[in-house]
Amino acid sequence: MKTMSAKDAKNGFGRLIDIARAEPVTIEKHGRAVVVVRN
Repeated sequence: MKTMSAKDAKNGFGRLIDIARAEPVTIEKHGRAVVVVRN
């Protein structure tokens, strides 16, 4: 499972979607997991 900051997810939403197609991605805000994006 990959991890990405909320800022990186916002700025690179297309990349987030591409990664999430292959494996779940945990989005963190202030070092805490806030959501998991999965296909």
